Amino acid sequence: MASRPSGSSGLPSLPAVTAIGLAGLGLWAYAAAAPSLSPRLEVNRSEAEAAAREVLAAQGVDPDEWTESSRVQSGFRLDRGVLSRRLHRFVWNEAGEQRYAALFGEYLPGPRWLVRYNRFEGDAATRVLVHFVWVGPDGAPQYQRTLAPDAAGADLSEEEARTLVLAALGGPGAAAHLCEQRAHERRRPARTDWTFAFRDEAVGDLAGGGAAVTVHVLGDEVLPVRRRVWAPREWTRADAQRRVRLLLAAVPSTIALELLLVAGAVLGWRREAFDFRVALAAGGVALGAALAALANDWPVLMFRLLRPGQPRIGAALAGDLIDAGLAAGLLGLLAGHVAALAAGASATGRARATWTGLALGLGFRGALALTETTLGGSLPPWSTYAPAGAAVPWLAAALAPVHGYLTFTLTALLVVTSANTLTAHGTTRRWSAAAVSLVFAGANGRHARVTVTAVQAVQATAAVALVFAGALLAPRTSPDDLLEWAAAGLLGGVLLLGAWLWVLRRHPALVVLAAAAMTVPDVLDAGWDRAYGGALPGSLLGAAVVSLIAWRWFAHLTRAR
Repeated sequence: MASRPSGSSGLPSLPAVTAIGLAGLGLWAYAAAAPSLSPRLEVNRSEAEAAAREVLAAQGVDPDEWTESSRVQSGFRLDRGVLSRRLHRFVWNEAGEQRYAALFGEYLPGPRWLVRYNRFEGDAATRVLVHFVWVGPDGAPQYQRTLAPDAAGADLSEEEARTLVLAALGGPGAAAHLCEQRAHERRRPARTDWTFAFRDEAVGDLAGGGAAVTVHVLGDEVLPVRRRVWAPREWTRADAQRRVRLLLAAVPSTIALELLLVAGAVLGWRREAFDFRVALAAGGVALGAALAALANDWPVLMFRLLRPGQPRIGAALAGDLIDAGLAAGLLGLLAGHVAALAAGASATGRARATWTGLALGLGFRGALALTETTLGGSLPPWSTYAPAGAAVPWLAAALAPVHGYLTFTLTALLVVTSANTLTAHGTTRRWSAAAVSLVFAGANGRHARVTVTAVQAVQATAAVALVFAGALLAPRTSPDDLLEWAAAGLLGGVLLLGAWLWVLRRHPALVVLAAAAMTVPDVLDAGWDRAYGGALPGSLLGAAVVSLIAWRWFAHLTRAR
């Protein structure tokens, strides 16, 4: 194993580090200052289910005779084909922020609870019948049920069905601004169903799109009115092509990142250079957090599985447990390997090294935030509601950042320590010129009169690998804009290369603190939105957990040996 520098040598000056940290913190704060446009989900699970039970009782249905399950619908994702992320993006980008705010809540629904009631015994018609109750962020419920295709019902004419639809819309006067587009009849074995589609002329043109109102009538039962926006075909086609380009870029990068982790865990298994203590700690923390999150997400799992045609609960749970165990084992192996390569620094200058690592992470986060602010904006500021669906929302918010922090830190440590091994910690003076020489030689082909030695080639490869790995780590997991994704990736790669040249090649353990400094601000920002009950306490606890893991990890790597 290559020798490693020890002590506090190579740490940058305190004024330079302080300037980087403060600048990064300021840039992040500027980017995070934009308030979230999503409303607070005022009701919790028990309140939503209580409201749904009252609605079912008013319909003459005993909720105790049905299997109850519930989950949160954020309103910002594809949901039964009614509302999609695409439509939010269309209105935000093409119609403008003011039109978006005017349509939000009616044609662009926000978060809500969906409470479902199924039956799994009885004949086919009984099993097909499902009761749904949507409970809005303010607690207002809305009821709907499904009917089997052969269920009996009324046989209404078009005019009779239209009369029911206009009544559901508030009467002919209230629907005066609605222009009927079509009335579709569907014959069933024992009833007739109707679908009426309207265009809302009061909304007007939305950059070639508009607002639509759809009402379904099953027999003589009018379903809840559905309101949505629609985008022009040209925009929809261009957006689909954009998503394909994003997938072509994101999927290979995700696969490359996963292969990097697997290769680091498998190839790095060497008993003489393996820290079992760190491996057990990292694997144990990852497994414990995954099991706690799985138990806490039990209501979400039940909603997903408690319906016909879904896998059995035992099989699904076994699959989740296997995934959690494999992920924890992989992270444990990787942690033991990179710890043996990053450890060995002296405890001298611990406070200065700590501030250096934190400032480095803040600088990274600030630079990426500037990129997101400058090139981003394709989506409105939106809070996350996923933890609200867990049994204990604040616990879900606290556990959410743990796995991401471990994976991000271990990947960055693997890249930095691998570069150190390949280049002997960058001690060869001419290594930086090798990258330029190699690029120049590749650009000029066989006619170039450039000599690249084997050592320079290895060092240039390490430099390119650092940029590539940084590009994989920097972008968000779900990019929505290709330019922002590519710019953030390139910036992250260049910053990682610069940080390695500046300080990380001598003090790779600083990655642990830098990764925490990049993670904690976003965790706190998500909690500060207080999108649901328990969001802020959960984010504070999550930030504390990540900070504790980072500090104990860094202390172990930098203890005197």
